[in-house]
Amino acid sequence: MYYSVKEAESAGGHKLLLHFEDGTSGVVDFAKYIRRGGVFRKLADPDVFRSFKINRDFGVVSWGEVDIAPESLYESAHRGHGERSQAAALTVAEEPGQYAAKRTKRRPVRARKGA
Repeated sequence: MYYSVKEAESAGGHKLLLHFEDGTSGVVDFAKYIRRGGVFRKLADPDVFRSFKINRDFGVVSWGEVDIAPESLYESAHRGHGERSQAAALTVAEEPGQYAAKRTKRRPVRARKGA
């Protein structure tokens, strides 16, 4: 699947309407990235945020040295922010032993005296 961003346009606030190589599109709210701080902190400035470019070599939206993986953008545009990201789901699928749930024995329930 090709997740490359082909076009982007402002959708108000810290949101962009992204058009992907597969012909789909969706709105991504970049507020969650800004809340992370670090290199994303500068995107809080509306002038900086509006200065985005499409890096056609990598299919990403970028602000100079700051960009976000196209797979993450695609996931956000199509499934929203509340679900586990596709990248995380793939990691679990590729390395199930590392993420396997530990099973514990259940103790039988005993009746209390006087109850």
